[in-house]
Amino acid sequence: MILRMLIVTIWGLWCLAWAAASRGVKPVARGDSWSDWLTRQVPYVGGLALLALPAPSGLLAHRIVPTGDEIAPLLVALTVGGLGLTLWARRVLGGNWSNVVVLREHHELVTDGPYTLVRHPIYSGLLLAAIAWSLADGSVMALGGITLVVGALAVQIRDEERLMDAAFGASYARYRAEVPALLPLGAPGRLLAYLTR
Repeated sequence: MILRMLIVTIWGLWCLAWAAASRGVKPVARGDSWSDWLTRQVPYVGGLALLALPAPSGLLAHRIVPTGDEIAPLLVALTVGGLGLTLWARRVLGGNWSNVVVLREHHELVTDGPYTLVRHPIYSGLLLAAIAWSLADGSVMALGGITLVVGALAVQIRDEERLMDAAFGASYARYRAEVPALLPLGAPGRLLAYLTR
């Protein structure tokens, strides 16, 4: 119970930091419609709600993971690390960031910072933190929540990739060929090259 409350608190603090960072973005040039945005956000927010709310008794409360308490420090570290990665990525994106799939005016292809490790560090961080949260809870309801989160982010990634391909063509194709989408395979070498240039 304490682990769950701690993780919910970390996510709450992250929400405050995320909201505070939402100023100063560039105007939208083209992209998502509200219906497209809602199609992705409803399952995503629904999944986070299933993670945040205590499971009612019965099948939804049945624990699939026996207990997260034995690995509590690891789960807290994964949550902080994942959400920290999202904040770093958002800072590097600057005025190009959006919570919808859009291109901003004078949009730039950002490949610095965490974008040297993965193409979608915000989603990598969110997935890492959400998986840690689901393991801390361990219930059938949490498994349903993480399933919705993963599905919603997979659709968002697909849509963003299409938009970036259309906007940046060969430059994005090269970037996509060199940098993985979510898992930082080969990341130490790329990060070292970025830090020493």
